[in-house]
Amino acid sequence: MDWLTVILVLLVLCCIGMAGTVKYTMAKIKSKIHADAVIEIAGAGVAGLAAAITLAQAGRQVRVYEVQKKVGYRFGGDFQGLENWTTRKNALRTLNAPGIATDFTTVPCCNGIAFDPAGKRYEIDTDEPLFYLVKRGSGSGTLDDVLLRQTQSLGVEVYFNSRLRQMAGDGILAAGPKAADAIAVGYHFETDMENGYWVICDDELAPRGYVYLLVMNGRGTVKSGMFSGFKRERQFPHSGQCVRRPASHGRGAGRFSGYPAGLRYASGHLVRRAGSGS
Repeated sequence: MDWLTVILVLLVLCCIGMAGTVKYTMAKIKSKIHADAVIEIAGAGVAGLAAAITLAQAGRQVRVYEVQKKVGYRFGGDFQGLENWTTRKNALRTLNAPGIATDFTTVPCCNGIAFDPAGKRYEIDTDEPLFYLVKRGSGSGTLDDVLLRQTQSLGVEVYFNSRLRQMAGDGILAAGPKAADAIAVGYHFETDMENGYWVICDDELAPRGYVYLLVMNGRGTVKSGMFSGFKRERQFPHSGQCVRRPASHGRGAGRFSGYPAGLRYASGHLVRRAGSGS
């Protein structure tokens, strides 16, 4: 596998497949459901809220139950990428097609930088955004908050601090992963850097992972994406000299079954390289 392929696969792992999630959700809810039944949804994440919006727009009564105290709780203001390469149709238009709101804050990412273990620099330049940076969690402009507001505006009842232990009738389980194939740990920080993304791979550092740096409107996140050795998560990337007020953040968890395992993560020199432009 050449390094360009590794870098592109790495970007898949850094991003969330929103369009695919929504398509799967809508396909599932097209199954036979009693017309007058209240549909219960366990989980107020992206999949659960997208399902609630789709059902409510079709005239169905919906209730959503979320075990956490607020929307996007486990992300805590983290950045993610809304990937834009799965189909020829733009990801935001894909969401708009079934009526999903897209007025959350985004940064289109066409240009980025990646490094291999030898320090060789790879410029990534695309005509269309490779992905859109979005912010996760609660608060104005986040992906989760916009979906929640749309859900509630359609009359859907959303209950926080509430676990749906049993579905009385028709329902959708959208509770997220119980176990992680990977975790992401690192820092959030303030920065004067321009918006963008940087990635680095290094076989000689922690196994089966990578480091990524994302900058969005004066805020950044640098994370080690770890696929094994989770007990070493305290070995965060160094904050470097190009950041202000670094605050540790973790652990983000995800499921990545089916992706190649041959990726590696590097440490804090990613931030220093990105800041210096070397």
